[in-house]
Amino acid sequence: GRLHSCLLQSSGALRCWGYNSAGQLGNGTAPLMGGFSSVLSITDGVEVDGEFDHTCVRSASGYVWCWGEGSNGELGAGDGADRNQPVLVGGIADAVSIASGVSHSCAARASGAVACWGQGRDGQLGDGATSGRAVARNVTGITDGVEVVAGKTHSCARRAGGSVVCWGTNTYGQLGDGTTTQRLTPVAVAGITSAVELAANEDFTCARLASGTVTCWGRNQYGQLGDSTLSTRTTPVPVVMLNDAVALTTGNGHACAVRAAGTVVCWGANDEGQLGNNTMTRAAYPVAVLDVANIIDVAAGEGHSCAVERSGAAWCWGDNYAGQIGR
Repeated sequence: GRLHSCLLQSSGALRCWGYNSAGQLGNGTAPLMGGFSSVLSITDGVEVDGEFDHTCVRSASGYVWCWGEGSNGELGAGDGADRNQPVLVGGIADAVSIASGVSHSCAARASGAVACWGQGRDGQLGDGATSGRAVARNVTGITDGVEVVAGKTHSCARRAGGSVVCWGTNTYGQLGDGTTTQRLTPVAVAGITSAVELAANEDFTCARLASGTVTCWGRNQYGQLGDSTLSTRTTPVPVVMLNDAVALTTGNGHACAVRAAGTVVCWGANDEGQLGNNTMTRAAYPVAVLDVANIIDVAAGEGHSCAVERSGAAWCWGDNYAGQIGR
């Protein structure tokens, strides 16, 4: 999340640490900052996603639980209250993918539908309206969704065939349709037909393709698109020097990928050391994260990043204002 991190354990339990201003650590308390603590009631988690000050988890049975900041209905509990422990998202019992945006959340469903809830004034809920909803409602026109991601005020879904659609704010081209026009319902991202993983954060989006390459689009003021420029892009551009990615993540102004050999590269903003290359200089192209190996997954927050080794050990680096790197 913005200033917190969470780790899903092989047992299905979940632990979080860092900032806890709205209860986003899910431990039933609300100290301003908290160390490692278990999220209450979660015993069969299979996917976790945190953004800004709320967190959601998908259970093995297909239910979705959320906690933390809830003033915009992003917890899906039917109200606008913050929660310091998980609450069940109403109406979702078949989730196969989840996403947390700044003030909204989404889930891809086993039926192929995608549902979103929370703040909707920028069209990020994808139902053709600009009103918010504290309960889940299906996005218009998606029947074959297999993955969903959420940025600041936009959302995207990967379809079964490998194409991608996006909706919501498009000021910086983060919807990838070649325009900067806001969309209240999904539009196709130009030129993508073989996506296997998506990532979105703030005002940009990235996709990992079946070839191992990564392509990104949207805002690029820190080089977060990884194309060696600082130019905003309204359609996807390839991340340079990367053709063997096996996992992908986006933070607030930076992105990271795991390579086939188990190493990690990051690119974009680096004012807090979030690129992990022992500098604080931004990079508009991938740079190697130092001292990590045998990595299988990676995650990025506002100014920090984390990675998980095959052994189960976790590494974090970057901003530690609220203890979000676990030190």
